[in-house]
Amino acid sequence: MLYQNEGLFAELITDWEKIHTTHNEIEAHLIRGCLEGEGIPCRLQSMRIPQFPLTVSGLGAIDIYVPVEEAARSKRLLFMIYHSVHNE
Repeated sequence: MLYQNEGLFAELITDWEKIHTTHNEIEAHLIRGCLEGEGIPCRLQSMRIPQFPLTVSGLGAIDIYVPVEEAARSKRLLFMIYHSVHNE
C-alpha cells in the first residue's frame, strides 16, 4: 500500500501496475508529467545508484507505475506520445 501525496493526488492507492521501463531519467520525468497532466497519478521507482553513473542491465532502470484502473488508459497515452514523436 502506497500513499500518493505528490501534487494534486493525495489519496490512498493500493494497487499499482508497471506500464513502462526506461533507463533515461529525463524520459521518465517527461512521461510522468504527461500522465499527471492527464490526471493520472504516477510513481517512479528507480534502480539507479547515483555513485555509479553507468547503466548496466537493469541496474539503472526506472519503472513507471500507475493505479491499476488507469493502466490501460496510460498505455494508450504512451503509445500515442511515442508514435507522434517518432512520426515527426
